Amino acid sequence: MKVLLAGENEQLLSTIGELLGSSHIAVKVGRSFTQAAALFWHWKPQLVVVELPPWGDEPERWSFIAKLKEIAPVRILALVEPGKVEERIKALEMGADDAIFKSASPREIVARVKALLRRTGTFSSAPGAEIYTDGFL
Repeated sequence: MKVLLAGENEQLLSTIGELLGSSHIAVKVGRSFTQAAALFWHWKPQLVVVELPPWGDEPERWSFIAKLKEIAPVRILALVEPGKVEERIKALEMGADDAIFKSASPREIVARVKALLRRTGTFSSAPGAEIYTDGFL
């Protein structure tokens, strides 16, 4: 499975990428929304983690979420400014599947990524356990 990280906070995205990589999830990072859009189009990830700027600073960059949803049925986790509940709500209204503060633990962010991937049916925590049978199911 593939996850695209889009944003400018190199330290945060690098930490998230390392944690995802240790779970055998392929990761690519777009350091700008233009670069992330190109990666998304050519690489076709199952999930995108979008680090959003404050709403009042650059509201046009928030349209990235809606544009991704127009292109493909991809899951999106939005990272918004700490303490800005209205920004989490705005991200969800624009089409994000989940939204969390950037100040959250990288481990929590990765846990949310894995939960979203499980909902798409593209992530199993047990490698090789793609088919289950017990005679009843």
